[in-house]
Amino acid sequence: MSTYDHYSVASQIAKNLRLEGKSDWASKLDDAIQFGSTGNEIFMALRWHLQQFKLQGEKTTVETEQLMEDLLGELTNQLK
Repeated sequence: MSTYDHYSVASQIAKNLRLEGKSDWASKLDDAIQFGSTGNEIFMALRWHLQQFKLQGEKTTVETEQLMEDLLGELTNQLK
């Protein structure tokens, strides 16, 4: 069983994004956690928003980028 805390990492990413002036993206992550009905729904929403962030060419700090990459990998593994 994994000890990776998906929700804490997503919350840290949201916090970092707010500090970087990307509050709209931070809110999407927070809303996914707050308003999701099931774990799978939350994971799918988090993965979607993180992928969209990357696809739209948004830039962030190296630290936040690494957190996002790690979380995306973990979410993908859990949703298999």
